[in-house]
Amino acid sequence: MIFLGIFKASIPVFFAANFHNDTGMLEDPTSPEAQIRDTAGVWTSLAAPTKQNAKPGHYGSTVDTTSFSPGQYTIRMAGTVTTAKTVATEFCFQVKATTAEDVYARLGAPSGASVLNDIASMASQLATQLDEKASQASVNAIPTNPLLASSYVAPDNQSILAIKTQTDDIASMASQLATQLNEKASQASVNAIPTNSLLASSYVAPDNQSILAIKTQTEQLAFTGGKIDANATVTIPSEVIQDIADAVLTTLAASGLTLTDGERASIASIVDTVLSTLHGSGRWDSRVVLPAMHATLATTLTKSVRPLRIARGDTRCVPFDFGSDYSGWTARFGARRMVGGSIILTRLCIWTNAQIGQGHFELTAADTSQVGTYLAEVELSQGDNHLTLLQFDLVIFDDVIK
Repeated sequence: MIFLGIFKASIPVFFAANFHNDTGMLEDPTSPEAQIRDTAGVWTSLAAPTKQNAKPGHYGSTVDTTSFSPGQYTIRMAGTVTTAKTVATEFCFQVKATTAEDVYARLGAPSGASVLNDIASMASQLATQLDEKASQASVNAIPTNPLLASSYVAPDNQSILAIKTQTDDIASMASQLATQLNEKASQASVNAIPTNSLLASSYVAPDNQSILAIKTQTEQLAFTGGKIDANATVTIPSEVIQDIADAVLTTLAASGLTLTDGERASIASIVDTVLSTLHGSGRWDSRVVLPAMHATLATTLTKSVRPLRIARGDTRCVPFDFGSDYSGWTARFGARRMVGGSIILTRLCIWTNAQIGQGHFELTAADTSQVGTYLAEVELSQGDNHLTLLQFDLVIFDDVIK
């Protein structure tokens, strides 16, 4: 066993030995190993020894004694040479406790009662010095490009004061501005201004006198199906003329009078003239438009002097034109017998164009099945409001074929 010496804890301990074979030649061992035995007698493996100084068979390692307690330690290093024999060497060393002299040797003797007191005094002095220094936060706040005193320009305090005087009045100015804004046009009213409005300088007043003259003329026109019928040639159905003429001739024959063909034709001509005079302008055929359309505004009752004649069993679509806007109104047609009779027929009218008062009502074969003369009318209603705009005679005469 080789004694390496006495060491203080934390001092590294180096150990090394030479391996040789049976012939005495130095030789590198295979699988070199090392263990250490502590003061309690417990063996622990160390790091494998390594070749030292590049010499054959020279192996060793170093033991760190930082945490070693005082006492004796033993090291065993072994390895196998080519003779197939294991060669081992043992070392021992002593670890001694650290003394005050050892500490002083490192730190020097204390200036006060002890090293601990010296450390406490130094800590107090260091704290005082730190309090007198700038904090890290204040250091970090120092601009990286601070303004040099030579570049400093004093502020224009007079102008700044003048600005402050103005800004102090902002609240008062805001109140005045709000009052002025309330007196101006809203954005909605501005948006409502036409983008292509007529300039006053370009306005030409209408010729109201001429317009009134035109109105006077147009009020004299009649319309059928939206077309002017004022100058239409009166065309009376031949069967109507013949029916009336036959009635006159029958009455005359009953009185014992005998008429020639020329006298009969003359009577028929007279009947035609009388009917045309009573009828006025307009057609007598199935497309007759009720006379209310001849009024300028059908806002009051119009009593037609012209009856509406329909053959028994015929179907008929009867148009009317009131010449005014009746949007939202409901139109109904009704008829009853002339003298104290009950209502025999009602029909809901259909608006063709309510904005100009045009519409019609339809009569079926069942509606015209009873021969007779009836009082008929067209009435408008809207909620509790009722307005009768047209009354006329409805004549259903007997036919020949049906």
